[in-house]
Amino acid sequence: MPDIETRWFFRKAYDFLNEELFRGTLPSVKVTLNEHDPEVCASFWPRRDGSGSWELALNVAAMDDSRIHTLAILAHEMVHVHVEIYCEPDPDDHHDYQFEEKMLEIGLQPVAEYPDGIIKGGPFEKAYEKMVPLIPGWATEREKYLRDLYRY
Repeated sequence: MPDIETRWFFRKAYDFLNEELFRGTLPSVKVTLNEHDPEVCASFWPRRDGSGSWELALNVAAMDDSRIHTLAILAHEMVHVHVEIYCEPDPDDHHDYQFEEKMLEIGLQPVAEYPDGIIKGGPFEKAYEKMVPLIPGWATEREKYLRDLYRY
């Protein structure tokens, strides 16, 4: 089970991405970490626990060692929060055109499979670049990411 430091990091990452990509318009949600079927990377439940709070659950079993792709999963779920609040989500298609438009707006390709494709030079990549210096030990991850990103 993820430790308190890991859970704290994802809470802070949600807040950071909310400011950078959604102009702080998303509500506070309960960010939980669990281990389930690795085919399901994350889930979002509006007001699932009956308390009025919303839950965004990240599946640690589905995450790889790439921090940027792990944060892309978080951002993907944050788009679901946005669509739930500001759009009229299609109950039969949770990755509808409204979802796809917002994904592109924040710099992620709206693909059905994780990890989402990160648009080079897009808002998500820029937010990630701003976040890296704030997190001890992530500078080496940034170098690895840039090598992998621009390798052909």
